Amino acid sequence: RKLSLIFQKIRGFSDFLRKIIGQRPAWIVVRTLSKEHYCVVVKECLAHNTPFSVAGSSFSGSKGIRVVTDDECGAAIVVDHLVDLGHKRIAHFSGARKSGYVESRRAGFTL
Repeated sequence: RKLSLIFQKIRGFSDFLRKIIGQRPAWIVVRTLSKEHYCVVVKECLAHNTPFSVAGSSFSGSKGIRVVTDDECGAAIVVDHLVDLGHKRIAHFSGARKSGYVESRRAGFTL
């Protein structure tokens, strides 16, 4: 049985995660977590022997399987493609500056 959940900025994240773990999933995949939420996932998944992977977030000393993108290279490829198509005025909009991926994408955009 496949279960997919999409959520953003959940209040009571720990309780929500425990409810999900209580359903005994074969695996939990989480995307782009704050350090605080990442620590909750690690603690709860390890405590309940639930395998997990993290996509889009990377912290030093991270546990579990991590899948991260090369945001700098990706941004550079996009810009090169747009330039090859003849575009000359290309804008870059980004999220919070504190996010590592924002700086990487900006670096790729300005190569």
